[in-house]
Amino acid sequence: MSLDMRMYNDFLAKWPIDRVRHMTLEEYSRTKKKSGGEIDTFTYWLEAKLQDYGSIWGGSSFKFGIYSRNDEEIKESKQGRRYNAEYAWYEKYGKAENEAFVRVRGLVVSVIEAVRKGDLAAIDGIDLGDVYKWKIAFHYQNDIERPVVLNIYDPVWLRSIAGLGKSAQISACHKKLIAGIGNKAVTDYAETLLNSYQKRNAAEISDSRENRMENINTIYYGPPGTGKTYKVLGILKHLTESAEVATDSTKLTWLDPSATYWHLAPGQGGYLWNTLKAGNRLGYEWCSYEYGDLKTANINNEHRSIIKRFSKVRKGDYFVVISGFQLLGIARSKQDYDYGNAITEDYDFQTVEVDWIARFDMPIILNSTQTMTFCNLKGGSRWESTVKELAVRGYVIGVKDDQVGPTLSERRARKNHLFVTFHQSYSYEDFIQGIKPVMGDDEEDPEDNALRYRIEPGIFLQACEYACQNAEYPSLRDALADSRNERKRRFADAPPFYLVIDEINRGNVANIFGELITLVESDKRLGNENETIVSLPYSKEPFGVPGNLFIIGTMNTADRSVEALDSALRRRFSFIATYPDSEAIVQPEQFDVDLKKLLDALNARIEQVLDLDHTIGHGYFTGIKDADDPLAALAEIFRRKIIPQLREYLYGAPEKLHRILGPAFVSKVPNVYHLFGDDDEPLETWTVNVPAAIAGDGREKAEKAFRLLYE
Repeated sequence: MSLDMRMYNDFLAKWPIDRVRHMTLEEYSRTKKKSGGEIDTFTYWLEAKLQDYGSIWGGSSFKFGIYSRNDEEIKESKQGRRYNAEYAWYEKYGKAENEAFVRVRGLVVSVIEAVRKGDLAAIDGIDLGDVYKWKIAFHYQNDIERPVVLNIYDPVWLRSIAGLGKSAQISACHKKLIAGIGNKAVTDYAETLLNSYQKRNAAEISDSRENRMENINTIYYGPPGTGKTYKVLGILKHLTESAEVATDSTKLTWLDPSATYWHLAPGQGGYLWNTLKAGNRLGYEWCSYEYGDLKTANINNEHRSIIKRFSKVRKGDYFVVISGFQLLGIARSKQDYDYGNAITEDYDFQTVEVDWIARFDMPIILNSTQTMTFCNLKGGSRWESTVKELAVRGYVIGVKDDQVGPTLSERRARKNHLFVTFHQSYSYEDFIQGIKPVMGDDEEDPEDNALRYRIEPGIFLQACEYACQNAEYPSLRDALADSRNERKRRFADAPPFYLVIDEINRGNVANIFGELITLVESDKRLGNENETIVSLPYSKEPFGVPGNLFIIGTMNTADRSVEALDSALRRRFSFIATYPDSEAIVQPEQFDVDLKKLLDALNARIEQVLDLDHTIGHGYFTGIKDADDPLAALAEIFRRKIIPQLREYLYGAPEKLHRILGPAFVSKVPNVYHLFGDDDEPLETWTVNVPAAIAGDGREKAEKAFRLLYE
C-alpha cells in the first residue's frame, strides 16, 4: 500500500472494541488543557491522528455527540444543544453529560458491531453524525485488504461520486463504489475517486480550519463557459445539504393569513427590544400619552400618519418586530386599540396587550429593510422574505388544511451564502451602506407621502450578520461588544458563511469596497491578530468583518484579464484558474462527432491565434447529450454562441476567424456587384456559414465539417 498503515494498526491496538465498550467520558473526549498537554482520547485519534485516512476536520464538534469544551463559561442551552462548564452535547442523548455519554458510547459500539457483521444498512439508521460514524466503520471493518467501507465520509461527496441521488443511503454508495475497487488498495482507490471529484467540482472551497486563512478571499477566473459560477454554487449547495441543524421535525405553528400584520420597529437601533420582549405589551414609541385618544387626536407633526395608524390595531392583529433587517419576534394583539387601556406605568408611550408567539434569541435575517417604523407589513419584498424565513423557523402563515408546511429538509437547511453580481453602476452604497430615498405609503394622507431619505445596509453588511449568527452572536453589534479573545474563539470554531460575487471584474472594485478593502484581509478580521474595527461613514456605527466570512468572486477572463484588476484587490485575494475541461463532456450515443476532440482542437487553434483566456468553455457542449438531435444542437451552439463570440474577439480580422474555423465555416466569396462602375475591380468578402443540414447527404457533410476541425 502506498499509504503507511502503521497509525491505522496502532489505533486498533490502542482502542479494541472491548475497551470502547467500557471507556469513560474522559477517555472519549478531553481537551489538551484538561489533559495536561497530551491528548490520547478516542475522538482525538479519529479526528486528528487518523486524518491521513480521510479527514473529518471542520464543522462542529457536536458531530461526536458529546465533547469536552475549551471554554469553561456556561452557555445557554438552546436549539437542542446543552452546555455545562465541562461538556457540550445534543439534548436528544440525555439531560446530563453522563447520561448523554452512555447513549453515545452505545451508538459507537453499535456502529462497530454492524460493520463487523457487514450490515452497512444498519449504520444508516444509527443516530450519530454521518462523517463520524462512517469513519468509525472504516477503521473497524473486518479486513482492510477486502474492504466494505471507503475512507470517504462526506455524504454529499459519496452520493455524487457514486452517481446516486441526494436521498440515497450512504451504505448503498459504499457498496456501489467498492464494487469497482479491483486490486487497488482502498486508500489509493479512494484518493483516485476524490481527485476526480474535486477536479470536476472545484473543491478548493473548503471548510477545514487549516485552509480557512489561506482561502478566505478567493476569485475563480477563466474563459466563458468553464462553469465558474456553477461550480461555486454547486459546492455551496452541497455544504447546505450536509449541514446539521437541530430542528423539531414535527412542530409547526400556523398563523392566520387573513389577519393584519404590523411591522413594528423597537426604537432606533432596536434599543427598546430588551424592554419590550420582557413584557406583554407592544406599542409605537412616537405614540405619546400627550396626544390622547389617537382615533380623534389632532396631531401636527411629520409622524402624524404613522402615529394615527396605531389606532387601527385590532384584536387578532400580528406585530412583527423588526429592527433593520433583523426579525426579532412576533406577537398577537389581545385587544383592539383603546386609549383607556393604552396607558400603563411601564411605558411612556401607548401600548396594547399581546400574546407572544416567538421571541428569537437568534434573530431572523430578512433580505430587505423596511421603509416605515410602523406600517402594514403585507406586500413587497419585505413581506415575501418575512413569510419565507418564518416558515423555515416553523411559523407558517397559512391555513393548515389548505397547504403543506415547509419540509424538514427546508427547515434543516442553514443558509450559508448570499449572491450578488457586480456591474458598472454598482456602488459602495449598494454593497456596504448608503442613503436611499423612501416614499411614504399612507393612502389616507397623501400629503404625508413626502420623499424621505434613510440609511440602508447593503448585501455585504447582511452577509456579516449571517456570519456572526453562525458564531452564535445574535448580531454584529453583539460580536463587537464581546471580548476579543471570545470573538477569536467563536469565529475560529464557527461554520463559514460565503458571499459570492459574480462578475467581480465588471464593477469598480476600489469604489465598491472603498476603505473597507483593508478589512477583508485575513489578519484584519474580527478576532484575528491585527483585528481592525472602523466606523461606517453614513451610520457612524462600529464595523468589522467576521473571521468566518468567505468572499468568493468569479470573473470572465475574456472580458478582462486578472492583471487588469485593481492591484489592491489582487493583493487580498487568491486566484484559482478554471479552464476548459473536455473530460466534463458526455458524448451522445451514436453521434459521429467526437465532442471532446472537437473542443480540444478548437481551443488549441484559439490559443494559437488569440490566447488561453479567450478559449471556449466545456459548458457550451455539456447539454448536447440530452438533445433529441445532437447535430442540430451542436450547429445551433456554433451559430448562436461560439461564432458570435469569436467574431466579437476578432472584429475586423476575418482571416483569423478563418484560421480557427477553417474553410467549411469561413470562406471568401467574390462580390459580383460593381459598386463604382464597370471598371471597378471585383472585391472579395468573407462569409461565415454553419453546416447544419438535417437529412441525407447534407447531414453527412455537416458532420464531416465538424470532424474536420479535429481530424
